[in-house]
Amino acid sequence: MPSKNWTRIIIGIFAALMLLVSVLTGDSIDAQGLRWISGASGAVILLLVIYDKWVWRWPLIRKLAEQDGRPVIRGTWKGTLEFAKDANDKPGSIEIYFSIEQTYSTVEVRGFVSTSESHSVTATIDRPLTNQRRLVFAYHSEAPHGKRGANRPHDGTALLNIIGIPVQEITGSYYTERGGAGSITLTEYTPELSESYKHASSRKYRSLS
Repeated sequence: MPSKNWTRIIIGIFAALMLLVSVLTGDSIDAQGLRWISGASGAVILLLVIYDKWVWRWPLIRKLAEQDGRPVIRGTWKGTLEFAKDANDKPGSIEIYFSIEQTYSTVEVRGFVSTSESHSVTATIDRPLTNQRRLVFAYHSEAPHGKRGANRPHDGTALLNIIGIPVQEITGSYYTERGGAGSITLTEYTPELSESYKHASSRKYRSLS
């Protein structure tokens, strides 16, 4: 859904245009006109919602959105998570999947490894530098019930650089509140969303690197 400020700005511009038309033509805005404006405002909001959810990802419009700092990353990403230490204080790596739901104004991230699942609590795509885009999110991770002895529920954050237009790689670091840290590199992709590790691991991916 478009932000409240965005919606207010669009409706404000629309109302100002209607007022300008009234002034230039000398016609007053009567009750019938007010009802028309109300209906038109609703149509504007509906168009904004449609753009926010779908239209911005259409091929030609997508290029403009990407140049404006809105890279299209919706879908499931496959890659590698490298950790500094495990329960035995040893480094290693595992296969990881991210299922990313995205509109023009919002992004949600679900992560899957063979032993646990995580979901974003907050997530955003920011642009700290002109030529850099970054996926930043805080997440909560839980292992399935009965398998939490060596992997208790925990919270963490991830800062991942989004590389290329269109995107060719997502890579960066993660940190957990229990002292864990490591890196994540995602280089394979499918536009389909996934609901679980089994679901994600059964997808067919294409390499972007």
